[in-house]
Amino acid sequence: MITLLSGVHEGCGVGTLFTDEAGLPKLHMHASFGRKDNTITGCVRMGVAVWQIGEVVILELAGGSAKRVQNKGTGFEFLEC
Repeated sequence: MITLLSGVHEGCGVGTLFTDEAGLPKLHMHASFGRKDNTITGCVRMGVAVWQIGEVVILELAGGSAKRVQNKGTGFEFLEC
């Protein structure tokens, strides 16, 4: 399911950034966007275009060994330690 937002929305999200099996960075993020009385929440997959200001805070967890590994049964990349 893909939902495209039109117009200006406020947003807040949280996500993880880990490498995959090939060592490439993979973002997994869930966010909520709203304007007036309407909100939409879910997994951000296609990217977000920012109008005016986009603020990001990154907290690094150093020394970990977790990475995204493709699960053969589902085809999804799950986070494994």
